[in-house]
Amino acid sequence: FLSNNSIVKIENGLYANLPRIWRLNLSNNSIVKIENGSFANLPKLEYLLLYNNAIVKIENGSFAKLPNLRELDLSSNAIVKIENGSFANLPNLGELILVNNKIAIIEHGSFVGLTKLYKLNLANNKIAIIQHGLFEGLTNLYKLKLANNKIAIIEHGLFEDLTNLYKLNLANNKIAIIEHGSFEGLTNLERV
Repeated sequence: FLSNNSIVKIENGLYANLPRIWRLNLSNNSIVKIENGSFANLPKLEYLLLYNNAIVKIENGSFAKLPNLRELDLSSNAIVKIENGSFANLPNLGELILVNNKIAIIEHGSFVGLTKLYKLNLANNKIAIIQHGLFEGLTNLYKLKLANNKIAIIEHGLFEDLTNLYKLNLANNKIAIIEHGSFEGLTNLERV
């Protein structure tokens, strides 16, 4: 555990000689930036907790070479934008927590390759627009939280790839329009 310290930066290769670590808690620090390859050489890492820091940007490759990562918690940071490929090369990621950030933009392709993702929490951000195809390939997603954002329109087919979605939380948004067929294909959906 390295939580509740004053760590500001995670340098590339810092954990190079610690191949047996399976859980890394860096929460409640002052981390602003995660360099590309900061967590390389942690092949057994399953849980990475980075909540309650000051992270503004996730660079492509920040989480590269983490083949066994199952949970990534980036909640309560200052992330403004999720770029295409931010979470690339995380084939076993099951839970991604991005609640309580300042996310306004999520680029198309941000979640590509996260085929085992079953929980995605994007609540309490500044998301106004969800691009069509954003959730493409997330066929195992079970829970999606988009509450407390600025979403105004739910477009037709927006959730069409989420065939296993059970729970969808869109509470406390600015939804004015729900297009016909917006929830089409969500045969497992039980809670909205």
